[in-house]
Amino acid sequence: MPEEMTNYFLQDRAGQAWMIVTPEGKFVLTKLGDGTCSLMVNRGNAKEIQESLESWLPPKSTDLTYHKKVSKDKNLITTVYGILNKGKPMETWIYSTSLTPNPSLVAIISQKMDEIE
Repeated sequence: MPEEMTNYFLQDRAGQAWMIVTPEGKFVLTKLGDGTCSLMVNRGNAKEIQESLESWLPPKSTDLTYHKKVSKDKNLITTVYGILNKGKPMETWIYSTSLTPNPSLVAIISQKMDEIE
């Protein structure tokens, strides 16, 4: 990916970015210096993408649990999933989608491992 596009997606932060082109659309994958990984999706159904993401949340039959927090502003809805292992933070998933019609990015999915003691 050209450097100017990489800088755009990294927002001038340290990290790496890759573009993946498939018949379903273009995806950009980023990895920041702090370990946060994000997937930017330019085409698809935001509700279906979120349902697919939520299917990966830990089942109740494990020691893993999660909490979900939704926030909205006029143009964006963000859902934060805090995943816990025996009550201790393990990782965080963030799902953001635009509320504007025909957005250039349908969704951004981010994941970061929390510090485990």
